[in-house]
Amino acid sequence: MKKINKRVLISFDDLCPYQCKHCYTLDIKRKSDNRTISEIVDSIASKEFDVVYVSQRRDNFVIPDEGLELCEEIFKRYKCNIFIITRNIFNKPCIERLLKLKNKMQENDKEIIVAVSVLATHSYTKSENPHIVPSPYERLEFLKELSNNGIKTVVIIRPVFPRHIIPIDELYEIVDICKTFDTCVVSSGLAVNDNIIWRLGLTSEDMCYLENTNYLEGAMEGELRFLNVEKELDDLKLYCDKQKVPFFEHTMQSINYVLCNP
Repeated sequence: MKKINKRVLISFDDLCPYQCKHCYTLDIKRKSDNRTISEIVDSIASKEFDVVYVSQRRDNFVIPDEGLELCEEIFKRYKCNIFIITRNIFNKPCIERLLKLKNKMQENDKEIIVAVSVLATHSYTKSENPHIVPSPYERLEFLKELSNNGIKTVVIIRPVFPRHIIPIDELYEIVDICKTFDTCVVSSGLAVNDNIIWRLGLTSEDMCYLENTNYLEGAMEGELRFLNVEKELDDLKLYCDKQKVPFFEHTMQSINYVLCNP
């Protein structure tokens, strides 16, 4: 299969209801658009891409049927691969709807890949609201069900926190669950500014930063910098290698892996 190397991101416009404390998009200056699905799909017509990421400024599957309708319209218009990223789980009718779309895409030699974000098994409540986000175990079980039904999957362990904030053993537990079905892991660090640090209930003294990593400069209030979690990522990769779970630092790498490994 031809290597995927061009992507475009697409998203609904309103603020994400999940409001994860670590998410920098809460601070991005943006216009208050309220486009229809048709207008959202039209917005990428002039761009070149091999895959559409249904992920950008918010989780598009808070209401799964709405996200699936967006995916259906993307494929109807562009006949391209689709990469979903979500923190939610789907009920049975939505899974059946997803499978129907998957089958239609495969008839056209395209794939829909579902990635679920999980940042920890127990300490996830430091950043996520457990009253509105499914538990990490529910998310992983959902992904396992999709995998068992022939849908290609990715587990995104992101963001990785320093181990004194979230123990590395919780990430290892995620990998242990990944061993039970056909998937791979993508992981990367955490970018923060003063607002994010405050939302997480931390202080600058808790943080050690990478050098020269200003990110999205000018897009929001305050400087956004990556925390130094190189040791945590190295240890996570080593654990994945030992457990024979494929590990990647970028989602595009994971997409090419799952597409080349039917």
